[in-house]
Amino acid sequence: MRSRAPHNLSDGVASGVLSFAVGLPLFLLAIDTLGVGAAVLATALTPVLGRVAARALAGERTSARGVAGTLLTSAGIALGLG
Repeated sequence: MRSRAPHNLSDGVASGVLSFAVGLPLFLLAIDTLGVGAAVLATALTPVLGRVAARALAGERTSARGVAGTLLTSAGIALGLG
């Protein structure tokens, strides 16, 4: 059986470079455009968007606790932005 370690390493490096080269400038642009508070609160949406994407793209099922957590996180962000 062939090892996938080199492939996994290259995937990890590519992901890190891409997130640093694309994600950081976009985050800094968001801070400049929205302000620090709103940009940081928007990053809290990451788990919410991840849950929605997992459901839409992979058909992942969500428990009642998961839905409650998502709604609670969304409400907290809304309160922070409002």
